Amino acid sequence: RAHAMLADAADDPEQSAAHHAAAGRAALRAGRRDAAEEQLRRALDRQPGHPYALALLEEHLRQKGEADEVVSLLRDSALAAHGSRSAEMKLLLAGAAAEAADDVRLAAETYEQAADRDPTSVSPLWSLRRLAQERADRALLLRAREGLAERELVAGHPGRAVLELAEHYDLLSRKPELAEGPLRQA
Repeated sequence: RAHAMLADAADDPEQSAAHHAAAGRAALRAGRRDAAEEQLRRALDRQPGHPYALALLEEHLRQKGEADEVVSLLRDSALAAHGSRSAEMKLLLAGAAAEAADDVRLAAETYEQAADRDPTSVSPLWSLRRLAQERADRALLLRAREGLAERELVAGHPGRAVLELAEHYDLLSRKPELAEGPLRQA
């Protein structure tokens, strides 16, 4: 209770968030899960992306089996993140949480959102490619391959992804005329 009172009295958002997070942790340890969730959400309201409150709330929601809430929490945290690498990591975690919840559409959307945030990053697209291959989703696989090939071309180093895209066009899409461009660029 002391941390909750200090949090309410604090003028500084960072200090307030730290006290709310501490109050949430204490409530979790005491088995008061609803109170803990409320305090942790208040911490994140005061300081979006507060790492300790985020980690505690994420774990709490996972234990409750609320996978959709975990994904939403991580995506919101990514939007509040300072720095593209931090946001990307949070979106990758959100995508993985969506996969764990067997929500392929949300996982793909989250990986694509991460890819859109940084036009040089390939990690979200590799995650998207892996997901597409696991689910045998040709349309999703094509989107991943196109994104990976585009990044190789922009970087001036056409390679494996460009060749995989050409192969996809030729063998999977049965459109060899589309394969010619990537083959010439590789």
